Order: sequence, then structure tokens, then C-alpha cells
Amino acid sequence: MRYIFFLVLILIQFGAHSQQPYYTKPIRGNLSQTVSYGCFYNNEFFTGIGILTPGLGGVPVVAVADGYVSHITVSNKGLGNSISVTHDNGSTSVYGHLERFSKVIEEYAHILQYKHQSFEIDIDVKANLIPVQKNNIIGWSGISGETQMPMLFFALKNTKTGDFLNPLSVGVYFEKIDAPVIHSIRVISFQNEGQDACENSNTRIPIEFNNKKYTTQNNAEIFAKGLTGIAIETLDPVNTGAITQIELSVNGALWSDLKLNRIGKTGLNSIKGLIFQDDENRQFYRTWGTTCNPLPEFRFTGKNGLLDIKPGEIADIKLIIKNAAGKTSTLEFKLKGEKSDDNQSIVQAGAIFKCGVANTFKVPGFEILLKENALFENFYPDYFSEEKTNEFCSAIHTIKNTDVPLFSPAIVRIKTDGIDKKLASKTYILLKESDKPTILGGTWKDGWMEAETTRLGTFAVQTDTIPPVIEAISIENHENLKESDRVQFKITDPFSGIGKITGMLDGEWALFEYDAKRNLLTHYFDQTRFSFNRRHKLKLEVSDNCGNTAVYEATFEK
Repeated sequence: MRYIFFLVLILIQFGAHSQQPYYTKPIRGNLSQTVSYGCFYNNEFFTGIGILTPGLGGVPVVAVADGYVSHITVSNKGLGNSISVTHDNGSTSVYGHLERFSKVIEEYAHILQYKHQSFEIDIDVKANLIPVQKNNIIGWSGISGETQMPMLFFALKNTKTGDFLNPLSVGVYFEKIDAPVIHSIRVISFQNEGQDACENSNTRIPIEFNNKKYTTQNNAEIFAKGLTGIAIETLDPVNTGAITQIELSVNGALWSDLKLNRIGKTGLNSIKGLIFQDDENRQFYRTWGTTCNPLPEFRFTGKNGLLDIKPGEIADIKLIIKNAAGKTSTLEFKLKGEKSDDNQSIVQAGAIFKCGVANTFKVPGFEILLKENALFENFYPDYFSEEKTNEFCSAIHTIKNTDVPLFSPAIVRIKTDGIDKKLASKTYILLKESDKPTILGGTWKDGWMEAETTRLGTFAVQTDTIPPVIEAISIENHENLKESDRVQFKITDPFSGIGKITGMLDGEWALFEYDAKRNLLTHYFDQTRFSFNRRHKLKLEVSDNCGNTAVYEATFEK
């Protein structure tokens, strides 16, 4: 049914009787894409396109088709301030990282915030309550949520199923899209069909572009030993287009076919197994299936996409890479079969984690438990630990296999050192990362902390007993107001992070807008909700994620 929906959808847009495409572009002018639909970040599939608004926030964002606002989110996480618009052709468009909404949407968002007494909201909107027309301004681009540059996140999905559709495949286009670039391939030979053991070869072959075609560098010969998988490192230049299809043909016959123009909502976890990284942090698309948790976007001919070229045989290999604009890049080479030398097989030390079954890794003070459906492939955990530092209340434990994707969360358990039971609610497991640590939270029992993680890496236990710091910017000495239209604070928390914010003005809940990137908390005076020309009492409570609370109070004339 999903395929029928998208076929009908495309026919609607590009039918013979159509004078105008159904969708327009979400930003006027030339679009500059920074992230492609189908890219992977932290083993996550990017379900939309990221459109740069170079160096600027506040670029008008328009509805791509007639419809109504169906969802509003205000947050410092994820897509930040975002809007969903539902259309009559069965699709919903999503606009994220907005600086602000249009007036009508902004006013309704404030109604919801006051109703729920929360700055952050994530709420469905009644159908047709806020209608919009194609090319209506619905907001302005910004850096809200988890982005560090002014941009717009734009996505299209099936309203009924939630399946994601590549926007570039239905007319939300860029002016210039070049063909994909092929950088290299890997030829990976396995010891047996079950892939229970480690690969016995994994060779990266550079690719070059000569005379309008891709070839192996210096026309190097490529050899295969036994069961073989071919992986390809390919990107679109400057991310101006998305890779939507990879075809592998062997001796003129289609061997495997990957299509990415439509991704099922329930398949986002599965697709994590599509990409793997090598030791040089290069990303490769596989052209064969995973041992466990099959990839629904693949179509295979025999052996799950693996090749079995006998010694002395020569196979003609053809790889075709396509993007949403229909631009194609092709790589052709010959693969020669060689006899496997089992004596040269790599033997890994330690226990293997097998996919399809539950796995438990235990060392003193640290355990990690994987459910039976957690893995796509087998792997050998590479573990080391470090002594506790003053920053943590446990040893530091690392599973170095950070490139291993998890289909379902793993459970991490860490032995704590000297934590009083009274501090259990203020203790959590931290996933240390290069840019920003992730608080996993967790529960404490019998001296152990336990939490779920969707990524492997470095884990430690931390306790936070220090409340946030509130610094008044607009008020002196808790009574002298320095600004006429707002009151503003700087709030910081060095450990578990800002959690709940409650602002009260004259005993009533007041909306304080929180900008986490700049640590700013702002209330704009609203004469429709509060009376003025009088003395006001303000009380601000800021709690971190461990329940430590700071309180600021002031009395001022306004």
C-alpha cells in the first residue's frame, strides 16, 4: 500500500495535465544544501534535507503546498522549533530549527504554552484550525534545537504511515545537482556464509575519474577469495544531492539493488546496518545484507548480496549510483577469484558478540547486556578501563567499537564507588563524547547504576549535587528593572544540565523562553496577561536534571 501511495503521489505532481508542480520550495531563492536526505550521523539516518541560510537566521520559510498546521514543537532539543503542515494529497511537510513562527502560529503556540505551563511543547493541532496556503510564510529559519548553524530542516512524510519520502524526488529541488562521486570501494571476503568469523580480507581500493568514467586507480586488479561483499564510499559533491539508489550487477545480471527514496518509519532502526565505518572513519554503503535484522530497502539475488567467485573465474562488476535528480555515476571493474588461504585467517582474541541472540559482557565493575535483536552483525568487543578521577564516582569503562550500530538499546551497568543511598536520585551514567557528553540517566540498586544506551563508547558514573546558577541581566539588586519590554537571565549548570524552569509573576505562571545555546532565559512583558503600572513580584525556580534547584526573587516597578 505504501508503494501505491507514493506512486499516486508522484503521478499527482507530474501528471500530464499538471500545469504547476504540487510542491514549491520551502525557502525562496536558490537553495544551498548542507545535509542530504540519506546521510548518516552518529549511526542515524537523516530523514530530510538541511538547507543552509548562509550566515543568517530569519530567512522566510514558506508552506510548500496548501494545507493546515497539524503539529507544533518548541524545544531546545532535536529539531528545536518546528511545524508540521498536512496536505490534501496524503503527505505532511515538516519544517525544523526555526527562529520563530509566523504571527498566527506564534500566538497559538503561546496559548498552548500557558495552558500547559511549559516553555517546551510538542502538541498536535486540530485539523484546519490554522490553514495555510502554498507560499504562505509560516516561520523564519534559525538555529533552534540541535544545530550549530542557521538552517532549515525540511522533510516530507506519508501522513497516514509516517514513512519518510526524499523531498528531492517529488520536485523540491536544487538548481544545480551534479552526479555522485565515487571515492573508493572495499572488497571484503568472509570465512563462511554465516559470517560467524572475522573477515579474512578487507582491502580499500581507491577509485579515480578518467575520460568521463570511474575506474580503479591505475586500473588495479581486484581479487576475491570465497564469499565476498563489495562496499562503496560515495558522496554527492558538496552534498547538493542525495544518493537514492545503488545497483550492483554481476556479469550483466542485477545482483543487489538498494533504494532509499522512501524509508518506512519503522525501518529507521533497520537502516542503521546499511552503513559501516573503517579504521580511517570513512563511511561505506554495503551492497549485501546484514546477518540479522534484514534491511527492507534491499533487493537481492542469491546469497544475500554476497558474491561467490570460484578460483580462476573472472566476474564483470558494475556499480551504478543514482541521486534524486536522476544523475548517475558508474564504476566497472573485473573481480578475479582466488583460492582462500585459511592459514591466513585473522583470529580475534576474546568472546564474540553474536547477533540474533542475547549477549552479556562482564568485567569487574562493568556489564553491558545486548538483547537478541540488538545487533546487525557479529563483533568482538574491544574493552579497556581507566581509574576513577575526581570527576566521577566510578572507574571509566570504554567499549571501543563505536562504529557498531545497535538496532535496539543496550543496557549498561556500572559499579559505583562510595555513593550514599541518599544520593541515588542525583546519580546518573554519562556517555562521554568528544563534542558533548550525553546524560543517560539510570537507576541505582545495590551499589550499581543501570541505564540504556543506543551507542557504544565511554561510560562513567557521575553525581550532581550542585544547583544551577541564576544571573540576573535585566534587574539590579533584585529590584531595579533595566529594560522596558523584557526581563532576562543567564542560567548555567555544569553537570546534569538544565531541567525544569518555573517562572511566576505576581503569583501567576509566566512564559520564560529558554535559549540553551546562549544560556539565556527571557520573559517578554505581555499586557494581555498581566496588568502594569504597578509593583510586581517575580519568582524564578531553575532545577537541573538531578532535582537540584536554585531560586531567584525580585520586586520591581513596571
